[in-house]
Amino acid sequence: MLSGPATGTAKIRRERAVCRKVSPDRS
Repeated sequence: MLSGPATGTAKIRRERAVCRKVSPDRS
């Protein structure tokens, strides 16, 4: 099981991508 900064970064990157996809005009 991955437990550390790698997982946190992946989660942040994923959430960021979703936010960007949902509202790209919202810098």
